[in-house]
Amino acid sequence: MVNFENFKVYGDYHTHTRYSDGFTTVEDNLIAATNRGLDVIGFSDHGFANPSFASLTKEKAKRQKDEIDSLRGKYPNLTIFQAIEADLISVDGDLDMEEGDFELFDYVIVGVHRFAKTPSFHSWWHLYKRAFFRMLPKPSPQELARNTNTWIKMLERHKIAILAHFNSIFYAEAKPVAECCAANNVLFEINSKHLSEIKPVFEDVLKTDVKFILSSDGHRKKEIGNFDKIKDFLKKYPEALERIVNLKPDEIKFNK
Repeated sequence: MVNFENFKVYGDYHTHTRYSDGFTTVEDNLIAATNRGLDVIGFSDHGFANPSFASLTKEKAKRQKDEIDSLRGKYPNLTIFQAIEADLISVDGDLDMEEGDFELFDYVIVGVHRFAKTPSFHSWWHLYKRAFFRMLPKPSPQELARNTNTWIKMLERHKIAILAHFNSIFYAEAKPVAECCAANNVLFEINSKHLSEIKPVFEDVLKTDVKFILSSDGHRKKEIGNFDKIKDFLKKYPEALERIVNLKPDEIKFNK
């Protein structure tokens, strides 16, 4: 049984490098993961719809894969994955990936990021307006319902592994989104950088059967594998510990 006395995070599956907007190299993250005592590290740089200087391209993804493969022998005690943090880009649940792109990665994380390119102004306004217009009133019940429907469309259309930092920029109803994650074997992320966004809805999420994954979303060496803030937050919710997949070794089976 997982409790706070034996609280150990075995893997950090959401980290960034200079291949997108991180400040670290691939090897920097491997060293940091080793120093933190992790068993698993996942590289998940930003997806194709973001500005090229801050995102993966297919060519950069191939170079990153080659670099990761060249370092595996140097870090035999680490299981290393290459993923991508894709973007939700339309009201219909489209991602910035084509169907064949999924095969390039070990798993896919999906989030919402303010500079991702959308196919229409309608989708841009629907998804990203609150990132640029902070003075807007709180989302109405109608807006929350529309946003929730967008998330559900995405979750039911695409084989993704992790829903990243829920309610960052794009606000929706937590319980139905978490229920849809559970129904589609998608992990609901508890993100070190975005705790303030999940705190108001976490009790609603706990009412579902969704499983959680802890992520650092690390962009710097000191952030990789650092879950101190999450641990403090979870002390209020010890019942969540048994549902966190990376608190147990060999627990994660990727949704592909």
